[in-house]
Amino acid sequence: MSITTTYVSLPAEANSARIIRVVAADAAAISDLGFDRYSDLELAVSEVSALLLTTKPETLECRLEHQPGEVNIWLEAGSAAVTDLDEDELSLMVLDAVTDDFSTSLTGATPAVQFRIGSRSTTA
Repeated sequence: MSITTTYVSLPAEANSARIIRVVAADAAAISDLGFDRYSDLELAVSEVSALLLTTKPETLECRLEHQPGEVNIWLEAGSAAVTDLDEDELSLMVLDAVTDDFSTSLTGATPAVQFRIGSRSTTA
């Protein structure tokens, strides 16, 4: 099983989240996740992007790793100068519902969120 990695770096704008969703959707299609998981992936990308954009970063950095049945995504607020990621409770509830697992981190002043979505047969 081969893992494919894709990197995307975009200006920190609301439209950038849309581009990341398109790239993530392509990874989901290649990984054969199925329509329901595809929708979960789009929602997770939207929630994480909105959460990270509140930190007023210069860029949104995304790394996607995908293989058959699974997509892992790391989203990072590039050049943000924060001391704490204000984790919106509703966003965390959504991520908990639509991802198989997720984590938030703050390395230096760079907030990031990582999450994984697998096909139903992988996560059942």
